[in-house]
Amino acid sequence: FQDCIDKKCSICVNEALYDSMERVYGSSGADIRIASGSEEYNQVIEAVNSGECEIGLMDDTTYKINMMNALDVCDFRYVGHELLWIPVAQPVRYELATSMSYWYREIVADGVFADIFHEYVPEYSTICNPFLILFSDECVSSTKSLTFKSLVGPALLCVVFALIALLFDLRENGWSNFKNICTMQFGVKGAYQQAFDLAQAEPVEDDDAIDIPKHISEFHARYKKGHADIMKRLDILSGIAEEDMDSRLLCDE
Repeated sequence: FQDCIDKKCSICVNEALYDSMERVYGSSGADIRIASGSEEYNQVIEAVNSGECEIGLMDDTTYKINMMNALDVCDFRYVGHELLWIPVAQPVRYELATSMSYWYREIVADGVFADIFHEYVPEYSTICNPFLILFSDECVSSTKSLTFKSLVGPALLCVVFALIALLFDLRENGWSNFKNICTMQFGVKGAYQQAFDLAQAEPVEDDDAIDIPKHISEFHARYKKGHADIMKRLDILSGIAEEDMDSRLLCDE
């Protein structure tokens, strides 16, 4: 809206909104005009279509009524944010004000008012919604939700890369290493399996080659020693816990 004011473009409103627009935006230099037309509901539409104004201001209820009356409004879109908030009230006798207020609040809270309103004023449809900006068929297709067909391409790409990675792994490490990974043979069992696979491999004709059987024996000895140390520490902790429990029992007595 500020861009329109800066460019001195003409702004058409109906008579009901003119005073409020002048009061709020009159000092901004905006060229605000009352749209001429046969009926109040379609004054703005007729003024914009005829070239009388460059943009028009319209509330969403008026838009829905024009849409319901099959007027040509589906080519128009709301741009920017709301410019005015105008409460609408009707006069009522003083002795009826409290009862009417209570009744109105009840039907609004229960959804009855919305049902009555939508019975006469329809909701927006996908083909005629002023809040959707659809410039072309490409924009319409880009708003569609993802389906299984949309994921086929990425899925095939992932499978191809996975197969390539598998082939490289088999080439570098062999089938046994891949089998260990697939069967989740990790930890001590996996280490034994890996050492066994190395022992079964072809011997290396080198004076500095690793003695595989000796390597397995040393690893087994370290494993047994570590296991014994852990069990010893658990026994010590168990003894400390029993002594602490006895002392607590004595204190309680």
